[in-house]
Amino acid sequence: MYKGLIQKLEGFSEYPEWEAREIIYYLTGKNLADFLVGGKKLSRGDYRKIEDIIAKRRRKVPLHYILGCASFMGIELEINSDVLIPRNETEILVEQVLMEKKGKILDIGTGSGAIAIVLALGGFEVVATDISEKAIIIAHKNAEKYGVKIDFRKGAYFKPLKKGEKFDYIVSNPPYVSAEEYENLPEEVKKEPKNALVSPLGGMWHSYKIMLMARKYLRSGGALFMEISPRRVEKYVKAAYALGYTEVRVLKDLNGNFRVIKTRWE
Repeated sequence: MYKGLIQKLEGFSEYPEWEAREIIYYLTGKNLADFLVGGKKLSRGDYRKIEDIIAKRRRKVPLHYILGCASFMGIELEINSDVLIPRNETEILVEQVLMEKKGKILDIGTGSGAIAIVLALGGFEVVATDISEKAIIIAHKNAEKYGVKIDFRKGAYFKPLKKGEKFDYIVSNPPYVSAEEYENLPEEVKKEPKNALVSPLGGMWHSYKIMLMARKYLRSGGALFMEISPRRVEKYVKAAYALGYTEVRVLKDLNGNFRVIKTRWE
């Protein structure tokens, strides 16, 4: 059954073996090894579900949207097409924040709540904003699942914040794909919310806005952590220094691409 599932996926999946394992876990609650040695047979209903999954994958619907869940740094999140699919590349962003002294964090554009939840589990006080009410609803559900208290607020970027509110850290994975780059993205990626991917001004508009406005909401000595495009590293660094940030660093993800900028506000 496992090999047959791989064969069905090979025509349109970049990672058919991984997807086959994910589907088996979704249907049985078992990893591949336990499934193969356990002798559990799939029901007719399971096979109908597989055919439905395969049909949707042929239409380039991302597997995570079909299954309704995605893993991120040891937690499993409910997701749908209203939010971006959490990615391994973002883990370096969260890992860097977890190394800091505990404090109050603002997560801008929280989406499924992935970043906010991991940081809250790590002992940080978290406020999280998103312009999408549907995203806030999903993030709430995910936070409740893990029993963490996060102050979710609906609104774009800094708009939901209170007058005079300050943070030790501001974290964001903003849109940073240019309009030109978007046209060349895989069809699967284009199934995700475009407004969470694409940014005007050559992919830099949202990042510039966050760097500009974050200064007003960071406490003295506070830090901004932001996921960035590896293609425009010099622009981020130049902008950070021009805006008065110090200790500007860019960090690589597990694939060796510059993925995070960390700056300090004195």
